[in-house]
Amino acid sequence: MKEIEKVKIKLSAVEALRLMKKFYTYKELSRLTGLPIPVLGRYVSGSVLPSFKRAKSILLLFKKQYLQRVLREKSKVDRESGVFDLSRIVSDTLLLKHIAVQAAIDFARSKIDKVLTKETTGIPVAAHIALALGDKPIAIAREKKEMGIEEFIEVRRYSNSGTYDYLYIPKYLLRKGERVLIVDAFIRSGSVVKALYNACKIADASVIGVFSLISVRDVVKKLKARLKCPIKSLLLV
Repeated sequence: MKEIEKVKIKLSAVEALRLMKKFYTYKELSRLTGLPIPVLGRYVSGSVLPSFKRAKSILLLFKKQYLQRVLREKSKVDRESGVFDLSRIVSDTLLLKHIAVQAAIDFARSKIDKVLTKETTGIPVAAHIALALGDKPIAIAREKKEMGIEEFIEVRRYSNSGTYDYLYIPKYLLRKGERVLIVDAFIRSGSVVKALYNACKIADASVIGVFSLISVRDVVKKLKARLKCPIKSLLLV
């Protein structure tokens, strides 16, 4: 990881502590982090930056004590369909910024060339992650062909009901040999991830991993066995 990326992680850890300070006292933060209160005070004030190793441990704690709770609070599930409403999450730019940092930590050593997602909920998540990974380009799969584009990668997306539809990606956006991170805001059935994975295979690009905000635990287990790549989710349900 480049030195500038390490500095970004350190600054993100300071921001994370400031956010947690709204919910926890210094005494509680000290107990959670194992750090003395004066040290925490210097981090929160910004007078001192934590080491890279300590920053990562702070962000891991932030993920468990703050991000997962916020994801639960901001997401709403329709009990009948099982579909999550993530609109309050993807409209919160500060939250997306911290989510992107978690993704960047998870895939820091993976040498990602491109981030691939599906419209529409995945776009703001993927854009923040692409920036956090070092200003990487993104490719967006859409449910309809766009005018002005001549060639598409076309893949089927199967549903649990036995029907299917198509996703379309401009052919020039996925190139042979690229190392791709797939981003799906919510992995419910895995159909989107599998379709995007197949698109990468058609383009002869390599899927390095998958990142999601919320995922169904059993579905992730099956996807890992099928795709043979890391799948990182902030919250498993």
